[in-house]
Amino acid sequence: MKTAQEALIGYLARIDSESRNMSAGGLLVANRRGIPIEFRYTDPVEMSEPRHLLYEDDESRMAAVSLTIAASLWKSLRQKPPILLMEEFSSARLWERIYKSGTAVAVHISRARPRSMSAKAFPDGDGGSIYIQTVPPSDAALDLASAQLTLAAKEMRIDEPFERVERILQSLHDLPESEKRARESMKAAVAAASAGIGKRPDLEWLRR
Repeated sequence: MKTAQEALIGYLARIDSESRNMSAGGLLVANRRGIPIEFRYTDPVEMSEPRHLLYEDDESRMAAVSLTIAASLWKSLRQKPPILLMEEFSSARLWERIYKSGTAVAVHISRARPRSMSAKAFPDGDGGSIYIQTVPPSDAALDLASAQLTLAAKEMRIDEPFERVERILQSLHDLPESEKRARESMKAAVAAASAGIGKRPDLEWLRR
């Protein structure tokens, strides 16, 4: 696994557009000063009628879409960051697999105060706090993420690059500003992790 000193951080974001009936994702890799190193984005994933019929409910369908987008973006990166931040939790199974492979540590980031004692807080630059929790929960992974993000927090607001990815996706796909990136609270992320993530698409193909 790469060390915190390399100071590359990934920012994964997804927008679900009702106006265009599709989803799209972007993944920005930046250094700890927020300078872009690499950016990848997906073609739109359309919410077609067959896709709706394949899944028993909207939660399962969106989890599958999120996983497809996240896996595609991660595979496309030339420089995979040792720390990957996300605000939305549907692709958590993918990050479990990646963490076990020793490739990267995935971190859920939220402005909501968590109940988990293992989560850590960082100043947001505006007098508030940003909270992180690794996926899956791990003291060693949290220490690694905390070390890197502590350095980043001295240079920038550590969640600001998500806003850049959001604006790029809106521009690329001609989306209204009202359609924002997908986010979940830390409480929802911790609850999902405790419950074993819930309904998850099979990831056997990722081993290939």
